[in-house]
Amino acid sequence: MPVSLILITIWMFLAVLGLISKLISMDRLALNRQLFGDTLAIINYGIGWAILFAFIGFIIAFLWRANARLPFICFILFLLVGDTLGITYSLLSIDRVIAVLNGAFDFPAKFPTSLLIFGLVASFLFHLGFYLLVIYFVQKNKSFFEKG
Repeated sequence: MPVSLILITIWMFLAVLGLISKLISMDRLALNRQLFGDTLAIINYGIGWAILFAFIGFIIAFLWRANARLPFICFILFLLVGDTLGITYSLLSIDRVIAVLNGAFDFPAKFPTSLLIFGLVASFLFHLGFYLLVIYFVQKNKSFFEKG
């Protein structure tokens, strides 16, 4: 297995562990209810479970060398679209996000809006670069997935 695919598989294992910890945390669900409302919070929670199972499936596919390259690339693009929608929603409702942040965490002063905007944009750019790099390495090593 090429080193880049090993690193991607390790990233998927870490993503599974992170998703499990996020999904079993009821504080996270309560925070999402404050941000999105009940319906969207439950939908977001369900999408989190679907992403968890997809990551587990792709880990198995990578280890078995199944030809799951194109579905995996589509999955990564789905994650990128989800990040884009999440960042857009956060930027459009920045006042609500700041209010929830100030209520959920004990900051000594009001959380600065400019810092949150910078963090959201920087996070999005990092995710964009990372996801494109993952797609590049999966595409570059496509011969690994072709059983011969």
